Amino acid sequence: MSDERREQIIAVAQRHFAWYGYRKARLENISQELNLTKAALYNYFSNKKELFATVVEREIQEYLRRLDEAIAGESGPVDKLRVFFVEMNKLIQESISLYDITRGTMQELGKVALGLRASHFEEMQKLLQGILQGGIEAGIFEIEAPNAIAESMLIGFHHFTEHWLFREGNLKSIEMMNILINAFLFGIVKRVS
Repeated sequence: MSDERREQIIAVAQRHFAWYGYRKARLENISQELNLTKAALYNYFSNKKELFATVVEREIQEYLRRLDEAIAGESGPVDKLRVFFVEMNKLIQESISLYDITRGTMQELGKVALGLRASHFEEMQKLLQGILQGGIEAGIFEIEAPNAIAESMLIGFHHFTEHWLFREGNLKSIEMMNILINAFLFGIVKRVS
């Protein structure tokens, strides 16, 4: 079994899962595109669930790498926070298999899906907590529990992004994300001089 062939299988499977979703993607079609028999495919992955989990794990790693790279390009914690959420919005669109773990797919994949989502969330939370902690240390943010705030922000922004992205499209989603980030950063209470 060659590593190159395994990578080809993952790349083709990623495309199939993105096009058809977990339920409708077929190992027969993936193996056919690769000029493999379905039996040969099983030399690399024991079942569809394992192949999907591998695809999603790859997407998570690429997602986190690109998010970390975008954040590293910013100097201050406010800019890092803004880039974190705007870039997260963009990456959601590209990480189709990761976000195909819908309620139906969750039931079908069981613990595998729960583990993948939990792992992704935990890594995102670490990145966000690092930004918040950096802002606290720089005297820019005043937060008592950065871990709890990071978790709450992620949950809220994630649902917000999915809602605006899938309902209104990317441009509206980015516009609304910036409005929400400004409300978070600068508050909604009118300041009196």
